[in-house]
Amino acid sequence: MMREKIKIRKIDCWPARQVTFSKRRRGIFKKAGELSILCESEVGVIIFSQTGKLFDFSSSSTKDVIARYKNKSHTSGEKSDQPTFDQLQADER
Repeated sequence: MMREKIKIRKIDCWPARQVTFSKRRRGIFKKAGELSILCESEVGVIIFSQTGKLFDFSSSSTKDVIARYKNKSHTSGEKSDQPTFDQLQADER
């Protein structure tokens, strides 16, 4: 028995929208945690609800993840000492 594919559009009913937001938020945080564990990656997710409420998840400190992001985005023009995806694939061959 397969799940029915839903069309992605705004949910008109306010209570149904809140329930969906809550369930999907938990699902996103769960997947982010799994990604962090399975791939030994540092993950941060920040969500603002329609009411302006802040929800966040981080595999380590949220402040550390944001600081690391800001540092990487400011130095994006510089050569990184981290291997690229292509380099990692070449090493596996």
